Amino acid sequence: MRPPPGRRRAAESRCRARRSVRGRQPPARSQSPGGSPWSDPTARGARRLGPRRRNSGSELGQPGEGRGTTKLPAVSGGTFAYVASVAAGAAGAVQVAVNGSLGRRIGVVEATAFSLLVSFSILAAVVLVARQGVGGVAAGFREPPWLWLGGVMGVVIVSSITFAGPRIGTFATVGLLMAGQLAVGAAIDALGLFGLERVPLTWTRGAGLALLAAGALLVLRR
Repeated sequence: MRPPPGRRRAAESRCRARRSVRGRQPPARSQSPGGSPWSDPTARGARRLGPRRRNSGSELGQPGEGRGTTKLPAVSGGTFAYVASVAAGAAGAVQVAVNGSLGRRIGVVEATAFSLLVSFSILAAVVLVARQGVGGVAAGFREPPWLWLGGVMGVVIVSSITFAGPRIGTFATVGLLMAGQLAVGAAIDALGLFGLERVPLTWTRGAGLALLAAGALLVLRR
């Protein structure tokens, strides 16, 4: 005997509901006999990896350099040479003005001698402190006499700027001094004089000398 149509439809609805509930349930994980959750392959991989750690300097092969360490850039010899050259140029301009004022008060020769005496005193103190003696300075007397020209040129430079500064101005004196230095310096490099390595005079250097000569003429105009 068949059930009434209403009961049959209700039974079919309940069966479909049970099947849909079973389909939504996740599959059971395979566990070890002890029931440990670490038997899951994903869990085992996480266990092997362990907690994430921050990279430190020692892990990167750089001991003592972590994230908080700031590495200062090294100053090369070329950079220091540029800075020293600019500082020397500034000091030369001050020397022109100061020696010129001193020369007008006590005389050009006397001002030159006094300036060089101050330089000698400072350098003597530096040598005594740094070298603990003057043996290295005395060794200069055993060198060829042409190497003494540096001292002679120092006297020429100091006396010239002491004389020219008050008469043509500091700016013109420095400009002409630089023009003469660059012109003779280019000749020394091109010929390899005084035991220096030869540096050819390229067209860019020649153009720079020409522009500097034009600038030296312009600074003479007041």
